[in-house]
Parts: sequence; structure tokens; C-alpha cells
Amino acid sequence: LLDPLGVIQLPDGRWQIFSGETRYRVISLLREQHEWNADDLVEVKPKYLDEILPELEDDTKEMYLLLSGNVNRDKTDADRAFEIQAWKKIIEDCRKRGIKIFHAQGQEDDDEGIQIAGRKTRDIIAQQTGMSRGLVGQYEQVENNGSEALKEALLNNQIPVHLAAGVSKMPKPEQEELVQETLKEKGESDRIEKADIEKYAAEKEKADGRFKEALDYLEEAAKISPENENVKKMLPQVKAVMK
Repeated sequence: LLDPLGVIQLPDGRWQIFSGETRYRVISLLREQHEWNADDLVEVKPKYLDEILPELEDDTKEMYLLLSGNVNRDKTDADRAFEIQAWKKIIEDCRKRGIKIFHAQGQEDDDEGIQIAGRKTRDIIAQQTGMSRGLVGQYEQVENNGSEALKEALLNNQIPVHLAAGVSKMPKPEQEELVQETLKEKGESDRIEKADIEKYAAEKEKADGRFKEALDYLEEAAKISPENENVKKMLPQVKAVMK
């Protein structure tokens, strides 16, 4: 129990234990039960990224460091989105370098590491973040299919992930329009709710119906008066809007 604890400094200036977490918890419990001699001090040794993560790229090391600081905090959708992307990067780096079991140098005595080889990325992320595979899938759906406006709204906590995943199945121009118009109407500090999406869908359906009527009328007019210049001009414009 008196072996040194390894710590690393987080971006916000706090220090995070990365080696000796189990021993630290045991000592804390003994102190609470008044069974630890206050004169028995435990040495703390600061470590640096290059020492504990020698195999990973520099930007991946920074992501791992940020993840270490997020362990004991209440997480927003934006925090979870970052966690997923950070773990993806770490796992990708490990696979690229042939690392089958990942752990930071110095943590070997505290845990068995993270099994990388032979496992799906989504399963590893779910285990490390405590999210379900389904929830991880929702974030991936937004990341892979969401428009820039939708992704930004998720990162700004302006739309919950389960709604964002549904919106990401729309064509990207419609995603952009929904997010921008809703936030403009409600205010940037507000959140997009299910009712907002349903309202947009209903209005879009009505508008599409009106354009369909206009298209049918113009196509019929083109058959009757093929030389009508107004019809010839408006028909391609309406068709373009309908795409």
C-alpha cells in the first residue's frame, strides 16, 4: 500500500491518479475507519504523456488525458459524443500499431488492460464509457449521417441524441433547414424537442403537397401549350425545388 502513486496533470490543472487507484481507495477506506496511521505518507510520482502512452500519436495522447479527467463528472450529450470519438481514435491507433491489449504504462498492476484484438469497436466503447451499444449507435448515426448543423447542435446540447439520430436519417438539406429554422425561432439557448421535429415534418408535407399540385398543373399546361414561355420557365424551377 505504501508504493508510490502515479499521477498525471489534467488540462484544467487538477491531478488524476492513473496508477495505484485501487491502493488509493483502500487507503481512503482505512482512513475513514481510523485504521490508517496518519504518519504513513504515500509518495506521489508525476508522470508525463510520453512516459505512459509511448506508442500512441500525440493527438491521441491528448484525447486520453481529457478522457481521464471526465471519469467522475456528470456528462452531457456533447461529453459523450467526445468520449466516443476519443475512444475510436485510441482504438484505431492501437489496431494500426498491432496493440492487442491497451493500458497506459504503469497501470499493469491495477488492471488487466483493454482487450482490443478480436472485439468490435462499438463493444469496446460501450464497455469503457458505460453506455449501451444502442446509445453508442445513436451517436455514430449522427456522426456518420448528420449534417454539420445537426452535429453542431448536438455538441452544443441543443438537441438530445435520440432525436438527433432520427433527424440524421433525413436528407442533409432538410436536416440543415430543420435545425437552423427551429433554433432561429426558439433561440440559440433553447433545445430542439420532438414537437419541433413533428411541426417541421408536418409543414414540409404541406409544402411538398402544394409543390406537387403546382408541378401537376404545369406539366398539364405544357402538354396543352408547349410553346408557353411562362410554363417552360417555371416547370424546371418547380422540379428543382421538388428534388
